[in-house]
Amino acid sequence: MNNKETGKLIKSLRISKKLTQLQLAQMLCVSDKTVSKWERGLGMPDVSLISKIADIFDTTAERILNGKLEKNKYNGANPDRLQFFYCNNCGNLVTTTAKIEGSCCGSKMTILQKIKSDDIIKDVEVVEDEYFVTLDSPMTKENFVTFVSVKSFDKYLVIRLYPEQNPQIRVPITIKGEFLAGENNGKMYSCELDKIFLKKSEKST
Repeated sequence: MNNKETGKLIKSLRISKKLTQLQLAQMLCVSDKTVSKWERGLGMPDVSLISKIADIFDTTAERILNGKLEKNKYNGANPDRLQFFYCNNCGNLVTTTAKIEGSCCGSKMTILQKIKSDDIIKDVEVVEDEYFVTLDSPMTKENFVTFVSVKSFDKYLVIRLYPEQNPQIRVPITIKGEFLAGENNGKMYSCELDKIFLKKSEKST
């Protein structure tokens, strides 16, 4: 922790929110002199106030303490950088192509790591201009595929699935791309559309 860096950040965030030192002080139930001390690096906010300050400025307690707001570089929402954050408690799913700090139900969300395998795919048929995919999953409340995603070079599609649902889905035919399937246990399977899907669809004909 660095008093001066934290103070500079609090001042910068306060100004961006168009708050005076007195207004911020009233929100935190402290004096404006106390806020002035923080901003000049002559003291640090009490631990009990850090979370409140973070909430006021729509940031995290960690960033307030570090005195830095790291900004992501613009990447044009490149699908190659696609990541999936999953909440093991409620099943919430967040997709992102940039670095984020994801939390849900009071805990950090799990970043799903790819497992190169097509074991989750039981069968593939070509129906008109779509792949008709049968997943190898019991789809019970204890063990089910929670989402599938088809990712090409310029876009991606995410389909949510739920327990006791039929393990069959339709996805658009893409010449090149990636198929991803995430289970509720935190595993995420990955395979190449043009290789695996083509082979499996040819076997079914």
